[in-house]
Amino acid sequence: RGDLEATYDANIDKVYNATLKSMGELELTPTQKQKDALTALVVARTSADKKVTIKLTRVGESLTKITIRIGVFGDEVLSRAIFERIKGNL
Repeated sequence: RGDLEATYDANIDKVYNATLKSMGELELTPTQKQKDALTALVVARTSADKKVTIKLTRVGESLTKITIRIGVFGDEVLSRAIFERIKGNL
C-alpha cells in the first residue's frame, strides 16, 4: 500500500540509468545508489525532505519491475510523475 509498481520493457541497466537521469531532471537528491545484475536501489530526497525509494528488479532479459515509494504513506502524484519521467528517458 502506498507503492507504485509497474514493469518496463527494458533491461535493468537502461532503467537504472534512466532513473538516475530522471532524479536530476526532477531535482531530487540521491542519498543512496546501489546496483547489481539483478536488483538496484535508488534513495533520494525531495526539496521538502520526503524520502523517495525506487527499487528495480530484473524480471527477464529485457523486463524490469519498478517499485516507487514516497515517504511513509506514499504520494501517488509524485510517484506517477517519477514513473512517467523514467519511462520518457528509456
